[in-house]
Amino acid sequence: MIYLGTFHQYTPDELPEGFPPEMASRVLWCRNEHGEDIYELRKRLPKNHKYVTVEADNSVRVVHTDPNHVFPINGGKLYAVEANDEDVPVDATALIGTEFDAKTKKVRKKDRPINPDSPQGRQKKLEDENKTLRADVDNLKEAVRVLLEREAARGNRPS
Repeated sequence: MIYLGTFHQYTPDELPEGFPPEMASRVLWCRNEHGEDIYELRKRLPKNHKYVTVEADNSVRVVHTDPNHVFPINGGKLYAVEANDEDVPVDATALIGTEFDAKTKKVRKKDRPINPDSPQGRQKKLEDENKTLRADVDNLKEAVRVLLEREAARGNRPS
């Protein structure tokens, strides 16, 4: 895996040769910490690689075999991965809900908070309340058992 940099937006001091000045405000320019512009960097990226864009929070944003389809910005990182690396699938839909672990260089499922107002959130709330109720019932059963044992030890019979 090749780390290509963390990218941030910038305004170029001068435009590339032949670039129409009237178009400059319509282009989003970004470069990495080494001053490499993403457009120039793409020209020399190796073939037969997958390109992975990872957001600042380590969420995988894009995976593609064509470097022209990835655009890291606002602290996003760009990696090039051997195309035969099974740990990084090309199918971007398979990466929904994943994050990139820079230490292991692997993609893993990301725990995302559940919106409490969504159907999943309401279901989770009901399940949590059900667990609490079950625990309360179990605690009451245990309390009744202990009371019955005490009464039996005293020789009292429950009515």
